[in-house]
Amino acid sequence: MALTDAQIRALRPTDTPYKKGVGGGLYIEVFPNGSKLWRWKFRVAGKEKRLALGAYPTVGLADARKRRDAERKKLEFGSDPAVDRKRAKAAAKISAANTFAAVANEYIDSKMVGEGRAEATVSKARWFLEQLEPARRQDEGAARSRRTVVPAGERNADRTSRAYRRGQICGPVRLFASRPMSENTLNASFRRMGFGKDEVTAHGLRATASTMLNESGHWNPDAIERALADGESNATRGAYHRGLYGDERVKMGQWWSD
Repeated sequence: MALTDAQIRALRPTDTPYKKGVGGGLYIEVFPNGSKLWRWKFRVAGKEKRLALGAYPTVGLADARKRRDAERKKLEFGSDPAVDRKRAKAAAKISAANTFAAVANEYIDSKMVGEGRAEATVSKARWFLEQLEPARRQDEGAARSRRTVVPAGERNADRTSRAYRRGQICGPVRLFASRPMSENTLNASFRRMGFGKDEVTAHGLRATASTMLNESGHWNPDAIERALADGESNATRGAYHRGLYGDERVKMGQWWSD
């Protein structure tokens, strides 16, 4: 006679593990520590196998039967549920080893530590990697494997576009990447947001910023021009100008952001 949920709940541990059948190859195994685990016994090519279906009471009697029936369907279609389970675990392990974090840590260990880089350099690299972790969790769908390469600019622009659609960003785009982004990358993100070519362009934002910053009357016109400049061909002169207007440009950037 098959056990009921009340009878399963009343099962008590003994000095040795024991099993109680529920029907259809499904049984519950009670261990000396009090844990109760669901198992399903089945045969493939005449060989008896067992499959774990979860722990009681997290998985109740009804759910255990549903899980057994789902696995039984796989068996009927010619699959081996036990082999499928092993393949899924192996695939998950390989996938975990191919994440950006795993590859980055591997690089730090093999290249930076292996080549005898300074401890401060290695620590800094690990710190940067830790800062990326929250963004990685929020964007599990981004291409991060060692087999797929996506330019940083395109990846960040696409992430920001999706954030715009979700209403999580309420201001101008500020996109920082590990390599320069082309104007086309930014324009593509605007198109995905729904803005037409005659409404918003990346270069057009520069004109908008220039107008608003100058009309505000808060900032030195030279500081505004340095902030919006495409670049300084003379490296020494460029470094000088950054230092000359550095503090004001930081405050101006915060004002623009606000």
